[in-house]
Amino acid sequence: NLDEVLVDATEQRIPLPQKKRIRNKHHSGKKKDFTLKEQIVSTKQKIILHVADSSPGRAHDYKYFKKTGVGEWLEANPQIKARMDLGYEGSPKDYPKATIVLPVKRNRWHKTLTRSQKIMNTKKARARMPVENNIANLKKFKILADKYRNLKEHYSAIFKSVCFLSNFRTLERIPI
Repeated sequence: NLDEVLVDATEQRIPLPQKKRIRNKHHSGKKKDFTLKEQIVSTKQKIILHVADSSPGRAHDYKYFKKTGVGEWLEANPQIKARMDLGYEGSPKDYPKATIVLPVKRNRWHKTLTRSQKIMNTKKARARMPVENNIANLKKFKILADKYRNLKEHYSAIFKSVCFLSNFRTLERIPI
């Protein structure tokens, strides 16, 4: 019974690319380094449902989300609630039929959040913790924790293989 999914992206450092054009595509402002980006969709039980193909680190989380087709899948299944962080701001507007839960963000007109908004953001963050823990568990594998020095063409396959291993481990721990 799938009623809720958690969406998040992660980045992994790569060595300095030789060509400047490629360097610009892979430079991440978030990590201040050259990276590859992966997006995962998982359940509250820490089972990874979907892994998108890798993308250069320069791409914003939301731009990457639109490219992967997860938003269209969420619109086709409105009974499934998606929890995301503020990196996916704008997704409820672009995918109105999907049920997307985002935290409240302060803006220039409302400099501070009210106490109730802060409490709601804390609850939403707690509900999103399994995907963050999932990413941390994936990073326990040395190939995802250190700089990735293999061919970029193989990165998605390696990331998906580690996700399969993680799913196997998670399913092994769930009591029947």
